[in-house]
Amino acid sequence: MAASIRRIREAVSLAKITQKLPDRLKTGAFAKAGNYVHGLGVDYKNAVKDIFIDAKNYPLRATVYITTLTCATYAWSKNPDENNFDKSLLDASNDLVLLSDAVRNPDSEAFIRRVTVLRNEGVLRRMNLLVGSVMWWDNYDKDVAMYDAQCDHLKVKWRNFQERILDVGFHGRWWYLNKAMEDYDINYKEWEGREAEPMK
Repeated sequence: MAASIRRIREAVSLAKITQKLPDRLKTGAFAKAGNYVHGLGVDYKNAVKDIFIDAKNYPLRATVYITTLTCATYAWSKNPDENNFDKSLLDASNDLVLLSDAVRNPDSEAFIRRVTVLRNEGVLRRMNLLVGSVMWWDNYDKDVAMYDAQCDHLKVKWRNFQERILDVGFHGRWWYLNKAMEDYDINYKEWEGREAEPMK
């Protein structure tokens, strides 16, 4: 196997020596492009070599880098998008509609109603953070062309941004929505004002 690889390398190097380029390709734009591509290839080759050398010399650091990169790539692949949010919101809304008012959790209903109203108004926005997403609400629909909607000075400021966050998406889930839907079929107000009956 090693001998055959050596023979292939020798044949390639011999072909490089014997094969001559025309004189017109040795100067001008072709030569510059060739030199650039050759230099780029050498740089990448050296960079890859350095990566393996550093990984061998500093295994703990290499493990941390590889783990971080792997986790970030996995989180990026599971980053929920706006369609995923709409689907989750629709599923939650359907789950609530199937319940009667007597057993429906008022907090879950209020959250779903608020988000649905904002969605219908067209003011929901998604901020993509690559490893996660943030759903927030803006002042106006994207298609509104009035001055207040287009002026940069009247747009949402960063210092007030945390007040406008509706949900955080990570690992394929919308966390505030899932939290709001916990015990969505338990109406805690149903038991307010009632005294506990003594056990017999």
